[in-house]
Amino acid sequence: LFEIEKLRSLIDMLSNAISMGRLRPLVEVLGRDGMVRGVEMYGPDFFLIPNRYWRLVEVRENSITIGNGVDTLEIPSEYLVPALRRPALYVDRILVRPDHYLLSVPEVDYQELPSDLRRYVEWGLGTGVVGVAVRAFGSRWLSHVYRQVRSKGPFATLFLPDKVDLTFRGRGVFAVATESPVSATKNFYLITNGDCSPLLTLWFNSTPFILLLIYASRKISETWSRFLEDDYLKLPIPSISICREYRRE
Repeated sequence: LFEIEKLRSLIDMLSNAISMGRLRPLVEVLGRDGMVRGVEMYGPDFFLIPNRYWRLVEVRENSITIGNGVDTLEIPSEYLVPALRRPALYVDRILVRPDHYLLSVPEVDYQELPSDLRRYVEWGLGTGVVGVAVRAFGSRWLSHVYRQVRSKGPFATLFLPDKVDLTFRGRGVFAVATESPVSATKNFYLITNGDCSPLLTLWFNSTPFILLLIYASRKISETWSRFLEDDYLKLPIPSISICREYRRE
């Protein structure tokens, strides 16, 4: 990166900011736990709602109603986690709203679950869409998303895509934000420090960061590229004092 002459002014700017303590590596500002990968699910056409088979019919405060053209089912909110689905759905604005739900079922006796949820589970087993989860987790397959939610705490207001087309074809932003903490799938990295989120949202959509993305990220195809978790942890971001100083602005 330091040998790319066309980036000399950018490198000088970043180096000066780092020497002044205005920029620091992400891991120093947020800690290693300040960023987590989203939830990995085995069978997204079951554990993510809406999906290929089920659409949202109605969203209420305490439940949602879903339909597949034949049946309608009501799923209580206590088994649902609002989440972002994939970066391609959020390309033209920074502030977005969660439009999907993770199905997060605790490890309780099956008969204790609501009847419509049991019907949904039976549909999943009958159609085979949960087969990969059953093979991976055996009798505990239904709760594998719940266990991740409990162990990882994947909730944030700032989300970074795990990979991006560097031509930015059909895309106007890199990072997206939500007004309140929600979850996301493994297609995102989540910045879990809410105090820094407002300024970092701007930083991860800025020209300096996009230049770093273009020239320093890992190429995975002719145009697609990505940062891995360790790459993100080493990247310079505004220090915590800058985050606090300019949070209101």
